[in-house]
Amino acid sequence: MPPTGAPLPPGSHAGEEIAIALSWFPAGEYERALDRWPELAADWAQVPHIDYCRRLDGHAKWLHAHGVRVRAVAPILVEDYAAWCAEHDEDPEDARAAYAADRMAAGDVIPWPPARNEPCWCGSQHKYKKCCGPVPAGPMHEPET
Repeated sequence: MPPTGAPLPPGSHAGEEIAIALSWFPAGEYERALDRWPELAADWAQVPHIDYCRRLDGHAKWLHAHGVRVRAVAPILVEDYAAWCAEHDEDPEDARAAYAADRMAAGDVIPWPPARNEPCWCGSQHKYKKCCGPVPAGPMHEPET
């Protein structure tokens, strides 16, 4: 089941396993995205890219613990994403989940999680077990109180 308070994806039913891809800005693209869409900087508190990647990995683990099966990470290249948003009449600050679903359907994703001795999905060139793998499960953003 999805996290408490999270809506079910279209076409899914309560109790059903949900498989998704999470959107992710690779190094270089992350900085371009923060410059282009300042609201994202507020979401991520302008953390360095490696911390952003580790938060995303912890979020994927947290979702998994709540019944949402993250199967992949969908890299976002800023120019491609902006063009996709324009073509689909989407707001780039709000369309990352839809874009990730589109990329997953197209097979343009990085499988997640990698095996512990495989390279980390984040592009660091380190083994997953030495990079994002040890990050504990936790939501990407702290809930508002």
